[in-house]
Amino acid sequence: MFKKQTKSKTCIKATYKLTINNKQIEQTHHFTENYVYTEAGGKKIIFLPEKGEQYIIDTENKKLKELDISAQMMQINQLKSMIGEISKEEKTENNIRHISMQNNSENPAQLNVNLQAVKFVGLKNTMYQRFGEFQESTQMVGLNLKANEIIKLSETVFTINGQEQKTKLELVNIENYTDDISEIDAYYNYKIAK
Repeated sequence: MFKKQTKSKTCIKATYKLTINNKQIEQTHHFTENYVYTEAGGKKIIFLPEKGEQYIIDTENKKLKELDISAQMMQINQLKSMIGEISKEEKTENNIRHISMQNNSENPAQLNVNLQAVKFVGLKNTMYQRFGEFQESTQMVGLNLKANEIIKLSETVFTINGQEQKTKLELVNIENYTDDISEIDAYYNYKIAK
C-alpha cells in the first residue's frame, strides 16, 4: 500500500535552551498539524500522534526507530511516589501566566517548580497539545497548559538525599515557520523499523 506524501500546511517553530545543572542543550521543535519534529543534542526525533510515540529518525536508512522511554518512566514513577502531593499557585500579569508548584517539605524528595506560560496563536492548530500530553507522562508534574499556551520559562529544583538538580528551560524564539519543510515532512513517511 502506497502512503500519500504528507504536506504540512501549518508549522510553528519553537527554539528552547535547556540547562540541566550546568550543561546546556538547544532544542528546536517544529509543530505541524501532522506531527512534532524535534532536534536536540544531535538527534532528530519525531512524535507521531496516531501512534502516541516518539521515534528517532535514521536518515541514512530512511527508518524510524521507537524511542524507548520505559526505564525513564519507571524512574519518574518512583520519584513521583517520593514527591507525593503537589500544591500549586498561579497568577497572571502582563499576559504571562505564572505558576509555582511545590511539594510538602516533609517528603524525602523536594520539588520546586516555577513556570511562565504565554499564548501563541496557532498552536491549537498543530499537534502541540497532543505532544504536550505525551510528554507530561514523562514529567514529575502535570502542567495543564491551555491549547495555545507554551512555556516561556521553567525553573525546576529537585532535591533528594542532599543532591540538588536544577533544570531551566527557556523559550528563545517562537515563530510561524514559512520556509520549506518538505524534508521534515518526508521523515513522517519513513517506515517504522521493527
